Amino acid sequence: MTTYILRRLFLLVPTLLLISVMTFLLIRMIPGDAALLMALAGEEGVNDPTIIEPLRQKFGLDQPLHVQYLVWLWGLLRGDWGRSMWTNDDVLQEIVGRFPVTVSGDEVRQGKPSPEIYLLAATRLGLAAGEGLAVEDSGVGVTSAHDAGMRTVAVRTEYTRELALEDADIILETLEAFPGEFLD
Repeated sequence: MTTYILRRLFLLVPTLLLISVMTFLLIRMIPGDAALLMALAGEEGVNDPTIIEPLRQKFGLDQPLHVQYLVWLWGLLRGDWGRSMWTNDDVLQEIVGRFPVTVSGDEVRQGKPSPEIYLLAATRLGLAAGEGLAVEDSGVGVTSAHDAGMRTVAVRTEYTRELALEDADIILETLEAFPGEFLD
């Protein structure tokens, strides 16, 4: 048994290392130049190399990819997940701050189609239920959100094409078809 546990612990290290490399590369594969996007989104709102280059240096984007990875990994190991490029807040704190608004079926007495899970989510978000917007892909989910008083968007999937989703305020064939004006 001890040998089995040691072998599993030994395999854990390369597995976590591979996951970290894949995560890092997926983040870096997002289209666009992060420094350019920050410059365009900032107060300056310009595509000016005198603004973009200092941003690249500040965030280490001017370094080779392997150096960026090692700096990123060292920060993760120390609990320093960096600062958000958009809000300048601590990334770890932003992630941890999202957990209180996570709701699971284990936290409510009745599952869907009862509205209880949506009412709890609204409470945790500090919203009245009528201020919420639910995106669902199942009939019981649509009924649950609708009965909680939320605006409801139903998105059909290959598994729910034939379900009746008429309680939804809007029914979409794909999430990409979501109308932005619906958020107003």
